[in-house]
Amino acid sequence: MDLVSQVRTLQCGPTQDEVMNRVIGTCSNCHGDVVVPNVWYGINPPVPTCSQCGATPVKRNMPVIDMGPPPPKGEPSKSVRSWI
Repeated sequence: MDLVSQVRTLQCGPTQDEVMNRVIGTCSNCHGDVVVPNVWYGINPPVPTCSQCGATPVKRNMPVIDMGPPPPKGEPSKSVRSWI
């Protein structure tokens, strides 16, 4: 945040955009703030959006979890076996 923005925030308080959105990164196109709403009403999470140019992610960078095969039918899972 530059000095002018800091002084404006001290004098006027935060803007509605600063209160309603959380900055999660920087846009690779224009170097603006990438934001998501702090609160949303829905099942699906909101799409991160650049506050300056409106760009959205090209692809979702979700972590890949290394999974093993499921246990055979009738055999309890590892979490259940630890209690037995």
